[in-house]
Amino acid sequence: MAINDFLTACIREWSHKNYSVAMSCVCNAVDATAKKEYGTTKNKQRCLKFLNKYLDIITGVGFGGAILVSPGSTLRILNPLDPNKTENVTDIIYESLRCYLTHETSLPPNVEFTDRSFYGRVNNAFQIPTRLIAALFLAVVASPVNADISIAESCQLILDGKVVPINSLAGDALKVRQYLSLP
Repeated sequence: MAINDFLTACIREWSHKNYSVAMSCVCNAVDATAKKEYGTTKNKQRCLKFLNKYLDIITGVGFGGAILVSPGSTLRILNPLDPNKTENVTDIIYESLRCYLTHETSLPPNVEFTDRSFYGRVNNAFQIPTRLIAALFLAVVASPVNADISIAESCQLILDGKVVPINSLAGDALKVRQYLSLP
């Protein structure tokens, strides 16, 4: 599958509220993009490097604008695998979401997605905002190695009530950041 196939599948599953499948698809797109950007280094290393490079997009969109972290910075948040500990957000995306969805084919126990821009424990569940899926999607779109991706116009990512112009943003991190009004 090509990266744009994973992105298309992500949008389709997102629109049907199949968030675990959408996250799995976008995590595959992250993996493939990281490999294109950083070559054959170890998977975890290249994925973390990719996530760090686009951390402002990931945190700005993923947490609904409440948190914005500069690329290469550290943001320690609660770990859904052990809610009594904190870890860097990039490690959580890689290990608690990407690896769990890839190797266990499900989210970790007691973890669920929420349409609210909330991250953390509610009663006995650990909630992760669905916006994090869109955030990773936009990080993949921003990568210069993906300048050639093309998503069918009928397949639309709607964020904050607006259709994201994916094809006109593809491969241009500056345009993605401007579109999102990031500094």
